[in-house]
Amino acid sequence: MPDLIISSVITGTINEFIDWAMVIVLLMFVYYLFRLIFFGPGESEEELQGRRDRFGNWIKEQKDKKNQEETTNAEAAKKQHEANSRRRLLEPVKGFVIRVERTTENMSDFLTHQASYSHAHAENFVHSMNSNLRSARRTLHVARMHSKGDKRDFMSNLSNYVQAMEEVIRDSLRVNLPRDNIDPNWTTKAGNARNLLTDLKSRCGVLIRSIDDFIDADRAVAPTIAAGATGGTGTHTGTGRGPPTYHP
Repeated sequence: MPDLIISSVITGTINEFIDWAMVIVLLMFVYYLFRLIFFGPGESEEELQGRRDRFGNWIKEQKDKKNQEETTNAEAAKKQHEANSRRRLLEPVKGFVIRVERTTENMSDFLTHQASYSHAHAENFVHSMNSNLRSARRTLHVARMHSKGDKRDFMSNLSNYVQAMEEVIRDSLRVNLPRDNIDPNWTTKAGNARNLLTDLKSRCGVLIRSIDDFIDADRAVAPTIAAGATGGTGTHTGTGRGPPTYHP
């Protein structure tokens, strides 16, 4: 038993000696590395100063590079956060407008088939467009409440543009819907209605581009409501594009 105790004490002492020896070796390595970097063997004072300056410049470059990367990452994160905020505001509006755009295409195709035409079916298309445009306008109203300054005005302009599209449907498109598939003015009315649907589809495209520009680039360019865009006879002059109303 005493032999085991003595052996354990000796083993512990040896291990402790080895640990301290490794620490000393490591410290000596760091010391001589430091001397090699800052002093070097047999160098003049100018050479030593040059070595120190180069090492100091390298340290500064690494620090500047790290700071630049942190700044760049912070700016990118901020821009992404702002884009996400704008997307939450207007992505639902874009979805409603896309549905209207698809409905104009489907309704236009529907108006090329006189034999299967029914006024009730045509009204279903109209109801779908009106419903989505109303939803878009309500969502823009909420977005306007969460916006300030020029961006608030931009939301108002988009809302007015959507309302003008609703007026085209109410005052022009519905007036030109044939009563039935034997309407004596079928060709004229269907042709006028399809022209109006083409115009509405174009308006949807302008609206979608304005929303995308705002989301992706914080560029608020509201489309302009063209003069004479609505009228009871179904005539129209086109959509037009407005000047920038906000530039960050």
